[in-house]
Amino acid sequence: LTPGIVIVVHTFGRNLKFNPHIHALMTEGGLDKNDEWRPISFLPYAALRKRWQHLILKAFRERFKGDKKIINLVNKLYTQKKNGFYVHAKTKMRSAKSAAKYIGRYMSRPAIAESRIIRWNNKEVEFWYEDSETGKIEEVTMPILQFIGRLVSHIPEKQFKMVRHYGIYARNKRALCRIAVRFWQLEKLLKEKQIHGYKGQVANNKRKISYRERMIKEFGLDPYKCPRCGNEMELVRIWHPKYGDIYDLFSGGVEVKEYGKSKKAKKEKRKTVVGERSYDNISLFAV
Repeated sequence: LTPGIVIVVHTFGRNLKFNPHIHALMTEGGLDKNDEWRPISFLPYAALRKRWQHLILKAFRERFKGDKKIINLVNKLYTQKKNGFYVHAKTKMRSAKSAAKYIGRYMSRPAIAESRIIRWNNKEVEFWYEDSETGKIEEVTMPILQFIGRLVSHIPEKQFKMVRHYGIYARNKRALCRIAVRFWQLEKLLKEKQIHGYKGQVANNKRKISYRERMIKEFGLDPYKCPRCGNEMELVRIWHPKYGDIYDLFSGGVEVKEYGKSKKAKKEKRKTVVGERSYDNISLFAV
């Protein structure tokens, strides 16, 4: 299978030391030889760690052929890291938006946020960071030139790509990827309809019925029908005996806390309406 992978390179740790690592997003599936989408719901974590170790150390051997120090280092790392290199495999993303937020947070992230700098002067800088192992806040003080040197060391070389796209996310595969994923989504939707039936789907797609339609359906009463003349009324006010006015058309159709301070004022307002209905101690006034 050919998956889709987005990788962001990071060279710094929380204490500004050189700590090269990557943040990656990978699709849970890929295109097969026939360019058909095949989903994958499980990735073996233990195998992923060892595979990552093998690829990294293999690249070192090929890059530094004949270098005894590198060969010894590679052998040493195989011995020390028997379970493979560290891989923090997070749970799968629930939506494209959360995935974009995750990877976007690292694409333009500086080595240190200004808020982490406690103080500085012409000689030294003091900042804090959270230790990833203990979870405690650690404070570091260092000469200002050393601080600047650490920041500069994390500036990438010219033309160096900090973000890489592989597999179906590569530029020459994106169009084909979109087509394959759409066909897979359509196939999945059709299968769900066959399994669960159309009843639930149709119910979800029904438009939301209005308050007026619910009242007619449940109680056989049209709240917008005048009880005197039978003509259709327009809602101008909703009044509750405990909370007062809830809705007032003359106030812009928004919720209001008080319509009148005195009972007499409220009675005067009631005289202006033609029809009135009451449901559960809530009075609806309409004209």
